[in-house]
Amino acid sequence: MLADKQVVRNVLDHLPTGIGVWYVQPFFCVFNRGAVQLTGFSDCDFQQDDSLWLSRVHPRDQELVSSARRQLRTEKQKVACNYRFLPNGGKQEIWIRDVSRP
Repeated sequence: MLADKQVVRNVLDHLPTGIGVWYVQPFFCVFNRGAVQLTGFSDCDFQQDDSLWLSRVHPRDQELVSSARRQLRTEKQKVACNYRFLPNGGKQEIWIRDVSRP
């Protein structure tokens, strides 16, 4: 799995925007450099605490994100939502455009 993760990271690092890829079974994620710079977190941070991402989402947007995740699981199609996210060490939220595909 470590080799697969490195291959994914190498591909993602060539993209001009912040991208994270999340795997459900087994749970792990891979962030490119842009996503690390944007969020202030590494993929290892999220692997150690699978509730960390949602805990950084603005409280008023948490139901929106949870609903999008449910929709992704049940409808098995692309889901998009915009929400506020508090970066590591940040004092102000940033807007995230989350586009997920199963």
